[in-house]
Amino acid sequence: MDGWPHEMLEPVYCWNNKLNGKMNDPAATVHSVYPSVQENRDYYNYSSNFDGTRGVGSGTSADRPSTCTTGVAYWATDKNTLYQCASTNTWAPYYTPYTYPHPLVTGAPPGKRANVRSRRSRREVGIEKRSGNLAGTTIAIICNYGYIVQLCS
Repeated sequence: MDGWPHEMLEPVYCWNNKLNGKMNDPAATVHSVYPSVQENRDYYNYSSNFDGTRGVGSGTSADRPSTCTTGVAYWATDKNTLYQCASTNTWAPYYTPYTYPHPLVTGAPPGKRANVRSRRSRREVGIEKRSGNLAGTTIAIICNYGYIVQLCS
């Protein structure tokens, strides 16, 4: 092999962190004492005066700069989405938080019933159809007892 492998970067984005009640406190950001780990390449910290060239900005989609440097990011508060500058002046969705709690674990809402078969027991649990057509769908869940969950018609 000739030289160091040039692997794709997976930077860390740091924004909206609180320390002692203060939003985006400088002590609640990412830092490195190693010269091989560099800010605005390996990690990006929140910048209150974000202009699309360095760090991470935050605000509404309308306030996001139209120009950007590859790698920077912007948290759109109205879209609940982190956008990354995928290439010069091109914003792309990068991260959207998962719904919490997940819609299928909020209890046993009314809806379709499911048979839960395991090597040890057989019982029913409630699963609500949230969207789309789930008829005949089989969901395999791998856990300690090898449960298989299958929606009933």
